[in-house]
Amino acid sequence: GRLAAAGAGRRGLWCLPPSGLYETGNLYAPALAAHGLDPGHVLLARGRRDTDIRWALEVGLRCPALAAVVGEVRGLDLTAGRRLQLAARHSGVTALVLAAAGGRERHAPSAAATRWR
Repeated sequence: GRLAAAGAGRRGLWCLPPSGLYETGNLYAPALAAHGLDPGHVLLARGRRDTDIRWALEVGLRCPALAAVVGEVRGLDLTAGRRLQLAARHSGVTALVLAAAGGRERHAPSAAATRWR
């Protein structure tokens, strides 16, 4: 797709919490390839805690060598979201943060440029 073309030759970072593997499973290489992403260019980071995932997201977003950073997080407050937004803006790296559905987080304030349901 468009993101794959924009980041041609650059790697992407996918940050997973430990619970992410149980809820959504692992990344499926043939599906990535079907969507125009080279599975060999996707780096996978797993954290033990949500703070580990937020740290990996922020560090990844500060690395202009990456095309995109994707992360599955819970409990992303306004301050943490703003830090990610500023890191992405400074480096030009695309950020996609997948937040937990439901609960208070669904309507919580966010620094995100867009929100999808």
